[in-house]
Amino acid sequence: MTDAPYRDTDELARRELAAEIDVRRRQIPVAATLAATYAARVARAIGGAAMTATLLVGETTAGLIFAGVVMKSVFRDVRPPLLAAVLVASWAVGLGAWQLARPLARRRFARRLAAASDLLAACAADPDPHRALAELEATPSPIADARHRIDRWQSLGLAMPMVACSLAMPLTLHFVCFAAWSGFTSLASVGPVYRSNVPGWYRFLGNIAEFDTWIALSAIVVGHAHLVLATHAALFVRGLRRLLPEAPPPSHPGRRGLIAAIVASAIPGGIILLIPPALTFITGVVFVPLMYRAAADTFVRERFQLAWLPVPPRQPP
Repeated sequence: MTDAPYRDTDELARRELAAEIDVRRRQIPVAATLAATYAARVARAIGGAAMTATLLVGETTAGLIFAGVVMKSVFRDVRPPLLAAVLVASWAVGLGAWQLARPLARRRFARRLAAASDLLAACAADPDPHRALAELEATPSPIADARHRIDRWQSLGLAMPMVACSLAMPLTLHFVCFAAWSGFTSLASVGPVYRSNVPGWYRFLGNIAEFDTWIALSAIVVGHAHLVLATHAALFVRGLRRLLPEAPPPSHPGRRGLIAAIVASAIPGGIILLIPPALTFITGVVFVPLMYRAAADTFVRERFQLAWLPVPPRQPP
């Protein structure tokens, strides 16, 4: 009896193992070029989520204080611009989280590729080629793994920034206009014509505190319109993900989102001379289409970057 068949099987397994290791080693530098796309999606998702959480939690807490739950016992006669401060801080938190998440995501992606390289080295050194082949078959290739990890962040990477902007951008535009006008009137009042001894900068801060009233009224009258726009944006991203590879994104998607927000604002605002719908239209006529167009362009650009990659198999439930 001879062991030649076993030796032939081992030799065939070694050849298959060497070929598979060679293919995967050549995939590692190719997969490394996808780190920027992965980091961009993760950073956008985390930045948008951080901004949204700051708005929801911060504005709710500041709103309770503004309503007088803690105001009388803590601040007495002083009324700081809490709601406006949270609005501005949400942008700082979102941008900070976005900038911080990008290098961290790149580092995590690099560690994943380093682990794949270590696995190939371990399989190459394994004396049992059959066991090494089985281990490689149970592990996705570097490109398939990179594609799967990037795809997981596609929806969040587009939806979360749109949700954050839908909640914050309208009031931010109002705040910029209000601050500019308050600054102009405060500085214009400084001079021989202005008889009060109150400094212009102090009066400016007092005017900014008055913007909290506008934020509170906006939350009551048209707050649901912001939520409608955010929901429409999330559904728009969901529809993008379902598009065929060769299909273009829908044209003028921002119009539908803006119309949905205007209709929502008109439900309680119709009895107030249609001022909320008109203000919603003026506020969103520029930024809403730009927001949707930026999301669609980002989707198309990233789809083109990933078009040549193999589609990973579906993960078992």
